[in-house]
Amino acid sequence: MKRFFVVLLFLWPSLSFPADYTVALDGVKFSDLARVVYGDILKKSYTLDRELVDLPDTVSVNWHKLKKNQVESLMNDLSVNRGFNISSRHGVTFIQRIEHTETDEVLIYLPKFRTSRYLSELVSSLTGAKPLGKRAVKNPLSHNQQSTGQQLESPTSANSLLDRSDSGQVVLSVDRQDLAKVNKLLLDLDTPQGEIVLKAAVYEVGTRQGEGGAVQLVGKLLKGHLNASIGSTIAGSNSLGVQNAGLDVVLSLLDQDSRFKTISRPMVRVRSGAQARFSVGQDVPVLGQATLDKNGNPVQSVDYRQSGVILTVTPDVHESIIDLDITQELSSFITTTTGVNNSPTLLKRTVNSKLSIKPGEVVIFAGLNETKADQSESRFLGFKVGSQANNTDTEILVFVEAERI
Repeated sequence: MKRFFVVLLFLWPSLSFPADYTVALDGVKFSDLARVVYGDILKKSYTLDRELVDLPDTVSVNWHKLKKNQVESLMNDLSVNRGFNISSRHGVTFIQRIEHTETDEVLIYLPKFRTSRYLSELVSSLTGAKPLGKRAVKNPLSHNQQSTGQQLESPTSANSLLDRSDSGQVVLSVDRQDLAKVNKLLLDLDTPQGEIVLKAAVYEVGTRQGEGGAVQLVGKLLKGHLNASIGSTIAGSNSLGVQNAGLDVVLSLLDQDSRFKTISRPMVRVRSGAQARFSVGQDVPVLGQATLDKNGNPVQSVDYRQSGVILTVTPDVHESIIDLDITQELSSFITTTTGVNNSPTLLKRTVNSKLSIKPGEVVIFAGLNETKADQSESRFLGFKVGSQANNTDTEILVFVEAERI
């Protein structure tokens, strides 16, 4: 027994126990942490992937009194979380980027009714699909530009992006699992847009004092002939709704009255969300910007401004009704009395209306009017025997009918 105890005492200095390690680092690059752990603590031969060395991310650790295996386990977890894999071959530890299996496929869809831009943006916002609609291009430089050291345009600049989203095709990068869902969504969204045939008429109506407004005058003329109701379409405004009769029938009755003067009767086919513009008038030359030629002489430009009756209509087609955004403008030029000499002055009146009509319904509304005072004299044998002042109100009436196609 005594001999065995002596042997133990002899061997005591050579016995070793696992050491505890404390690692406290703040804001160091992840590659530097890997060098400390694998090189200084674990004493292993290692190889760091180039992407790990160039990784700019920093990390902070505060590990207290850990064994070697615990330090190695924590380091391996950190590496995997950053997309790196730990492997060992021939006694060397390799820290390499994890290779991901590509699961995306390119979906190419040829639209039938909608634009490729509309479908691509909507589908990508609703799903995880990524549009492949832009590519970076570089503008070629001439030999002189290259010799001066001028740099190529940045591929991420606005001028270097070539937008191919309106090329006629939808190109998306889609996960294989979502391929059928995205394809069905494209088919559901690619539906025909609503279209209408828009008929309009613009009339100038002259009424005398006491006759009421132009819309009320139309109501009296149509009463007993058509199913007309004052104010049934646009609540609280000067309007008239006519049902069960087309625009041509309404206008044929008004053409028999000399107070109604036809200005324009346009008809156009327009899709939902697009803009239809009707104009009756003339382009008047006005003075534009003054510039200097190469000799320093002033050059006066001339611009042409449109005047007359301008009607702009933007429809929004629904299942049961059609929303119309109508802008009505009446403008004319007169001789300038103030402002720029030799350039006429534009007098403009504009009104905007938003209304909803049923397909086939005729809407009549007024918004622009003008009062003219006329002075008439009565004479007998060349002598003035009396005079009379007449006030004439002139209103612009707009007739609109929309038929869904």
